[in-house]
Amino acid sequence: EWAPKMKYDLIVGNPPYYLPGKGKLSPDPVRGKCRMFLKDSWKVLLEKASSSLSPDGTAWFVTLKENQTYIEKMAGNLKLEIRDKNELIILKCQN
Repeated sequence: EWAPKMKYDLIVGNPPYYLPGKGKLSPDPVRGKCRMFLKDSWKVLLEKASSSLSPDGTAWFVTLKENQTYIEKMAGNLKLEIRDKNELIILKCQN
């Protein structure tokens, strides 16, 4: 089981844009990993970010607006608050 070694005040990420089953897989395997979640998911990413944030920490992720509803649901389940609803998702721990 993975666990963070410390808590962070800021986490910034540019994760894959496409949800599983969405988008077109690149023939280049490296680009494919960059475009869509092939191994993990937004759920796993948000779980890791949530467990890594300090009580006042913030996580910023670049995403497609079409993923917003899915991300909001995952964030709500993890007690993360979405502060911005543009293509930049800002998550804040709810204390």
